[in-house]
Amino acid sequence: MSSSNTFNSMLFNLAGGAVLLTAAGYMITSYVTTPAVLTCSSRFPTGVKMMFDGPNGKPLSAIELQGRSGSREWGLLKNAKVVSDASQSHGVLEVKLAPTEDEDKATQNGVAFTWQRHELASASAACLSYSVNMPDRFAFNEPGYLPGLFGAFDLAQIDEIEPHDGFAARLGWAQAGDFGVDVRIPASAGYWETPNSKWIWPTNRWVKVEQEIRLNTPGQENGVMRVWIDGA
Repeated sequence: MSSSNTFNSMLFNLAGGAVLLTAAGYMITSYVTTPAVLTCSSRFPTGVKMMFDGPNGKPLSAIELQGRSGSREWGLLKNAKVVSDASQSHGVLEVKLAPTEDEDKATQNGVAFTWQRHELASASAACLSYSVNMPDRFAFNEPGYLPGLFGAFDLAQIDEIEPHDGFAARLGWAQAGDFGVDVRIPASAGYWETPNSKWIWPTNRWVKVEQEIRLNTPGQENGVMRVWIDGA
């Protein structure tokens, strides 16, 4: 994302269900509605929280993070570390948006991994909540991904523009810092959902994010995606 030796970094405080965590540097493009509905964390049963501290209370190392990430990950050893934050009672994940130095995947930067919860194997809805803190003067020079929700039998499908039988919906920012969601579903060439009114990601503070996805009832087109930023 940058030709200099200093790269953007961000902090994550993550909780939720099956999560596709991606901090990367590419995006696509259009529209999101925000129904007047209570946040999903207030309506869903108590969830499972991903902790970045070990049983001894010490921050997880990069290798420990990699060990918990499953079969699909990149950048954890080079671009991620668990750090302390004065406003949080536990460790948070710091992500550096630097290249991964993988010759086979030269366009990748930042980190990515999947967090798969067996409780969601037959779920028809999921709620993801986390907080993100982009540093002061964060340079939105390139579009990028934040954590999102996915569903697929084959994880390789969630990176395809038009997956065959899976889906992925990643929150993120466009080149000027505009908020949006990158949506990839079957029978679609991938699209970029944005709010009705322009909204720019704030910097230098923790922002609470919640995302809800409800799948279609078989034979119907009644699926829903909702996003809340700081409860709105």
